[in-house]
Amino acid sequence: GALQVNEYLQTSDPDIYAGGDCVENTHRVSGKKVYTPLGSTANKHGRIIADHITGGTSSFPGVLGTAICKVLDFNVAKTGLTEHEARTQGFEVETVICPGPDRPHYYPGWANVIIKLIADRSDGRLLGAQMVGQGDVAKRIEIAISVLSLNASVKAISMFDLAYAPPFSPPMDCLITAANVLENKLNGIAKGVSSLVVKKKLEQGDDFIFLDVRSPEEYEEL
Repeated sequence: GALQVNEYLQTSDPDIYAGGDCVENTHRVSGKKVYTPLGSTANKHGRIIADHITGGTSSFPGVLGTAICKVLDFNVAKTGLTEHEARTQGFEVETVICPGPDRPHYYPGWANVIIKLIADRSDGRLLGAQMVGQGDVAKRIEIAISVLSLNASVKAISMFDLAYAPPFSPPMDCLITAANVLENKLNGIAKGVSSLVVKKKLEQGDDFIFLDVRSPEEYEEL
């Protein structure tokens, strides 16, 4: 429903440009048109338009639908496609939901981050990521943005030489851990069962072993 523009932000009249919240964008993962009004995108549009009308050839590659916000004490972020969006658009996906600390547990002020990664099962390419927690999700969502922008795989994340020191991250960053678990699932080494499936099995009285690996202290907290 927004204004249609090409990669140079030109409308149907090549002498008329449009940018910012009034125009549609191309999603860089799906290739489909999306409406994602953000100030950061608008500023990029402005630079492309300014360059093009003065003889430059810069073009706008599109957006990933990245968003981040703070809800009380929780940080929430997403980029790329959600699982639902990926399945709706015909991707055969594999996903993982992996919790982890944003810094070593012995370092003051550490907090948990829950990371969901979505990958294309056919080639292992990352399709999207969502994160929530009281820990630092901003820098980790930006790593995922880099992977999506480079059209890279989940395996690439596991080999990233990320900056490590206890005040900033654990030795094996929680994003790398999530990528490793997802890679195991893609390779058939590990299988996952969602919490919704477990809930259904419990309600149906299915015969299976449900092992709670929390410590007594962790159990009491909930």
